[in-house]
Amino acid sequence: MAITNGSINGIVDTQLSHNQFNSMSAISLITQRLLERSKEESADVAVNFESPAILRATREISKMVAFKERISDSVSAVSKAKDAINWTKTYLNRAKTDLSNILGSSSSADRTAAATSFDGHLSNIHGKVNGANQLVGFNNINLIGNTEGPDWKTDDIYTPTSNAGGGILEIKGAFLGVDFQVTDTNGLHWRLDAIDKTFYQYSSDGTGKRTGQSMPAEGMTIESYDPISGAITYGGTGTLDGTLQRVGLNILTSEYYKNFADDASVQTAISDIDKALAILNVEGNSIKADAAVLEGRIKLVDAKINGFEAEKDLIVSEEVDASNAVTKAADLKLRMSLINLNLLSSASNGLVENMLSLSRGPQKASGLFGLMGY
Repeated sequence: MAITNGSINGIVDTQLSHNQFNSMSAISLITQRLLERSKEESADVAVNFESPAILRATREISKMVAFKERISDSVSAVSKAKDAINWTKTYLNRAKTDLSNILGSSSSADRTAAATSFDGHLSNIHGKVNGANQLVGFNNINLIGNTEGPDWKTDDIYTPTSNAGGGILEIKGAFLGVDFQVTDTNGLHWRLDAIDKTFYQYSSDGTGKRTGQSMPAEGMTIESYDPISGAITYGGTGTLDGTLQRVGLNILTSEYYKNFADDASVQTAISDIDKALAILNVEGNSIKADAAVLEGRIKLVDAKINGFEAEKDLIVSEEVDASNAVTKAADLKLRMSLINLNLLSSASNGLVENMLSLSRGPQKASGLFGLMGY
């Protein structure tokens, strides 16, 4: 029984021309071939992910993601520094408010409370700037803190600004914490470790190495201090003479302001806070501006990634719609052909039955006429 290739309707026409609709095996075979051809005419795949448009969008997304990963750590480092700068400004303003509130006060309790509050604000600043660390590559980066003498140099960041290459943004760090050192009469530096409350002596050769000498700060008192020249003399449980050098925001703890025992010392501290805010504005605003640039780059990259993702989704949606249309058309042709097949099969079977009836001749009459041969 011959079954030829061609369209679905062509298969039916071929069988019709060969009068092959009077056999159940023929009908079954034709139906099988119709199903095979319907499958051939349906879409092979719903979406061609190897299409040039989808491949292009995928490549662009990969580039954007790779660039984002390259600068993400730098963005985090700058963002942490920016947040610490904002908190530092808040703490300075709170300290200034507290001091302003005790101007003219005769209450020693209020002045003692203000001194405690002031030192607490400085401690918070110390924690914020020294905690603004971020691992960039294999380096622990802090733009504004986590440093020490003799130069209190903080880290800098160099980061690309474009995935196409070429542009490099240099972000200069600046120490914005609270610290100091005392240079004694021999030119050696003494720095206070706030954790173990001990003065350690450091070499003046620029290496920043400890000499092995130390002095517990507990029990030491400030015998005299000139904030203009920096000349200072410590007494009490230890003796140290030298010149005090402020670093960072150039603010000292309350004991260097006589614990705010009088309005003059309060005014001196307020003046130092105003100078610290000025330093913060100059150095901090530069870092915050760089942070805005990098954060803007990240937003731009995210927007581009979303754009390419949307482009891919649109392409996929269009291909799925086209695939569904092809499949629906093939299914419709199959249903119509099966309907025709059923009709032709029924007609063919009726024709065969009629032909068989004619070949057997007329039936004998019933009853008496039948017995007589009629």
